[in-house]
Amino acid sequence: MKERAAIFCANGIGDALLMSPLAHALGSKAFKVDVFHPNPKLLEPLFPVYNWMQIPNSDSLLKILTSYDKVFIENDNSANAWEIINLRNKHGLKNIFFLFPTPCPKASKSNDFTFKKNVSFSKNLENAVSFFLGDLSFQSTPDTFLKTLEPLNKDPKRIVIHPLSKDPRRNWKKSKFLSLANKLHAQGYTVSFVLSHDEYPKWEEVKKLGLDVKSFSDLKALANFIATAGYFIGNDSGIGHLASLCKIPTLTISGNHKRVKLWRPGFCLNKLALPFLPLPCFKGINFYFREWYWQSFVSVHKVLKTFKKLTQVSIGGVR
Repeated sequence: MKERAAIFCANGIGDALLMSPLAHALGSKAFKVDVFHPNPKLLEPLFPVYNWMQIPNSDSLLKILTSYDKVFIENDNSANAWEIINLRNKHGLKNIFFLFPTPCPKASKSNDFTFKKNVSFSKNLENAVSFFLGDLSFQSTPDTFLKTLEPLNKDPKRIVIHPLSKDPRRNWKKSKFLSLANKLHAQGYTVSFVLSHDEYPKWEEVKKLGLDVKSFSDLKALANFIATAGYFIGNDSGIGHLASLCKIPTLTISGNHKRVKLWRPGFCLNKLALPFLPLPCFKGINFYFREWYWQSFVSVHKVLKTFKKLTQVSIGGVR
């Protein structure tokens, strides 16, 4: 009988995408893999080989945790994560292993894995797989994921732009995205803005400017379209990880140097467009300068220069 393994992802769609190589690694080691996430129905079509489950409530959590041979938790300092930490300590559970994207001395144990600074999540996850499973040859690869897609003809001159994220503070200005799209179009690229059905009304008027705007009802349809592109540009968001899983070179626009170095798309070539220097954040006086004003420090010109570097490196075949 196969051993059973569970993965508890943090809440974001991007978290589930980032953790997918761990599910792949466990599957290759002959584990039966269940993946827990707040939105399992959204993710199941992308990874049908794994069993996607809803995060359990407190009443059933201990019973579920003890039913697996190995349980891997992506720590996000949420109430759910701390509940599992407390259950592990209280009951001496030896089958639970945490991945800490940021250090947490109060909770971590010797059999947990803490990520290294200034290294992408995907690269850290490769190291975590080696640590947990002893698989030094494993590399986070989207090859098994790509087999689930049904992309149309690929257009290397198409650029897909996702201009939003779940956090408005991470979004570059709409006016700058529009200016960027027009300048890229003038350079001979086909530019398509992609949005969910919920996001679409905020950008519907862009069609009147002659720009291509598409909406998608599910992640599988969105992934199929992104897989036809040559490049992807977006904010620090989960859709960038989806593009990276599709082996599309990505450009990420962000104002947070520290955060984006860890959370950047890392399954394929990625370039970052950031302010020249890290911006301050005056939390003590509740003046979150970096969070709300970084967009003014990343110009369209800078993003264009960064995109040119992305194209040069991708054409040269350097990762």
